[in-house]
Amino acid sequence: MIPKGNSYHVTFIDVEHGDSSIIWNEKRTESIIIDGGGKGNNTKDVGTYNVFPCIKYLGIRKINYAIVTHTDRDHIKGIIELCDLIDIDNVILKKYLKIDYLILDL
Repeated sequence: MIPKGNSYHVTFIDVEHGDSSIIWNEKRTESIIIDGGGKGNNTKDVGTYNVFPCIKYLGIRKINYAIVTHTDRDHIKGIIELCDLIDIDNVILKKYLKIDYLILDL
């Protein structure tokens, strides 16, 4: 339940392939990003060139929670890149994840 007087927004970010969405409050003091997009072995830095500019445009200065639904590149690559671009307080992962080199980058 959303506390009375608070408004929240959801923005779906164009990451070409995969998913990325951010939930943020009107005061920009609370934000959650769900997945960060990324595609295969694509050299384009989706976190740097798609996700971060959107977050910056929205006026968000830090991420309270980054939720990674699973470790496929099209969901995690942008989150890994964001770690170098903006403060992320908490990263939430599934209890049982396929451990591979991408999860180790977090």
